[in-house]
Amino acid sequence: MRASQSDPHIETYGSGKRLLFREEAALQCALRRLEADGRVLVFSHGRNWFDDRAKYPFYAYVTRGANREPLTKQHIDYLRGVLERGAASIAGSVASAPESAGLAPEVDGAAPSVPVSPQAPRAAVDQDSLNACVAPLLADLEHRLHTHITLTLTALVDKVADVAEGQQALRSALQEVADSAKMRHLEDRLKQKQADHDEALQLIKVAEDERDDRIRELAHVRGELDGLALEHDRLRASKARDAFDLPTDLPEMIALLQSWYPDRVFFHQRAVDDAKARSTQHLKNIKTVKRVWSILQSIPTTLYRQVFLDGSSRLEQAYKEATGFELALREGEQTNDDPKLMAHRQVEYEGETVECKARLKLGPDLRVHIHFDRARRLILVGRCGDHLPTAGTRRLH
Repeated sequence: MRASQSDPHIETYGSGKRLLFREEAALQCALRRLEADGRVLVFSHGRNWFDDRAKYPFYAYVTRGANREPLTKQHIDYLRGVLERGAASIAGSVASAPESAGLAPEVDGAAPSVPVSPQAPRAAVDQDSLNACVAPLLADLEHRLHTHITLTLTALVDKVADVAEGQQALRSALQEVADSAKMRHLEDRLKQKQADHDEALQLIKVAEDERDDRIRELAHVRGELDGLALEHDRLRASKARDAFDLPTDLPEMIALLQSWYPDRVFFHQRAVDDAKARSTQHLKNIKTVKRVWSILQSIPTTLYRQVFLDGSSRLEQAYKEATGFELALREGEQTNDDPKLMAHRQVEYEGETVECKARLKLGPDLRVHIHFDRARRLILVGRCGDHLPTAGTRRLH
């Protein structure tokens, strides 16, 4: 920092003022004056290490108080006065120094003067009295020095003990840190092993699921293979019959299909009775026989496949597209609401009363009423014969 041009001995520094001195004696003189007056606080003083140290080697930093409050104009005027008085005091002491020392001033080109002998003391000093006065002071000083040294050594021993204890605590802490690091390492390894174990379990689960899928696929393939084998035997049995030796009445057709497809279709006794009671006048020609045989044979073949294997969502349309025959899955609303009419469609099956609402239609009269037993994967034929009464036929009569 550069001193202000108005007063090179004072410059602003922080919240206080920095006083600059050319001589250390001037600094000491100013310090005594400032400490005696007490208007400002000497915060620090000593050698000047700033850029202007070559011109002002010494400094004193003063503030208004311990909180470094800003100085007022009166404080600054007071500091200027201190500096001026300090410089004057130094100049005066230097000027009077030769006379006070008993030396004559030197003249240019002349030999130095001989020092004047000092005056004799005004009174003699009693050595014994001096010793008596000084001895208690020396004893007290020695006692105080011994006490101070003892306290210092005791404090030093305590500090050494504290350092040793601190070293032991530090070693213990370092050991705990090392043990903690080992534990963390072991925990990390344990977590990694657990993650590997969980991943292995997941892979095992995936492998088991794939194995179960393969087992189910194999069982399905075996089932299809068994069905194909059975179908092959049925085809061989059907081909063994003469192509022109088709069954000519319903009971014979039912018996033949029941023997060929016992695991797919079950003809209830009531359906067999309907077939026996039905007039055979509709089976006079080979064309009629073939159509009746086709619709009955489609039950354990085409219809069974669409219901239990394909799971067709549009069963009525799919069946008609595959066979040309009509399938209705439910009765009319009025017929369904009439218990007397629905009783014609009920049969006792496996200890329960089952309603055979779905029906296959052939011509105006032949109706085959069926029920899908999904638990046993079987088609139950409950009625097979003449057209059963409905709400519409009852109105006609």
